[in-house]
Amino acid sequence: MDDRSFSLSKFTDMLQASIDEILANTSPTEWDENHLSFSIVQRLREVFCNSSPIQVENGLIGLNAEAYKITGAIEQTHGDIAIVVHHMFDDRRELRGIGFYEAKASSVGINRYPAFDYRQLRRLVTSTPKLALLLYEQQSSSASSDPFNALVKDFRSDWRPQYDEGYRARTVEANLVVGLKDPNYAAHFYAEPFASHLVSRYLSGKDLDYSRPPLESLKRWLKVTKRSAPIIIAVRVIQADSSSFPELSILPPVIELPSGYEIIPSPTSSHSSRFTGDTLISQSLLPPSDVNDITEKPKSD
Repeated sequence: MDDRSFSLSKFTDMLQASIDEILANTSPTEWDENHLSFSIVQRLREVFCNSSPIQVENGLIGLNAEAYKITGAIEQTHGDIAIVVHHMFDDRRELRGIGFYEAKASSVGINRYPAFDYRQLRRLVTSTPKLALLLYEQQSSSASSDPFNALVKDFRSDWRPQYDEGYRARTVEANLVVGLKDPNYAAHFYAEPFASHLVSRYLSGKDLDYSRPPLESLKRWLKVTKRSAPIIIAVRVIQADSSSFPELSILPPVIELPSGYEIIPSPTSSHSSRFTGDTLISQSLLPPSDVNDITEKPKSD
């Protein structure tokens, strides 16, 4: 492994810890879906833009991202998130897909979701092929990326899944919630750590909606939710040779957006972070040669 990169599993674990940290440090007065999602999207963009290259099975990948929010008073926001992923292949082919997270924050002290609306979820599932609930937990909660974990029988207490404990950001597929008619039950048996779902299903491109352009999917979302505008994060993912780093430059993703969206300004703090193979550390602690942006070399014709 290149000493400037880190493994995909380590990247996923560190991303989860970074998101869980936001939820753990959010005060009760700020505990609502919109505030939490906005903070998380800002953190995701920060991580994706400043990450060291990620080692995967047959090479390295690099990331860049941009985030967008709605402006004006017509549309409402409820903390939902749209993930637009742009894959760049080495033969110059491109692929763009989209997935959605409907955010739900647990109420104080218990893992229940007062904003959950079963009828709206059914409407969204019908018109949004790739949709998951993103659950914000005030207490560490169980989740697993094992695909059959819900069916593991614990003889000590009848049917009880074996989970790794300690996640505050969890996801569960919307179709499972519709099928079980209960977000609490669905989350108990089928919840995944948020970062695991985001990386393995959405960033990988394996579980996105390609049936229509992302712009059309966003317009359908606005229509079904009666103009409840999601926060959007667009991510460019490219394959790269290790010899290209750190000079390789990854251009920001370019996507079409519904009217009324604007780029979310980057935090003005002088202590921006770089996500490296060792830890998430302040750029101010790095020597100048280590804080260059990862950029994508122009391709020769």
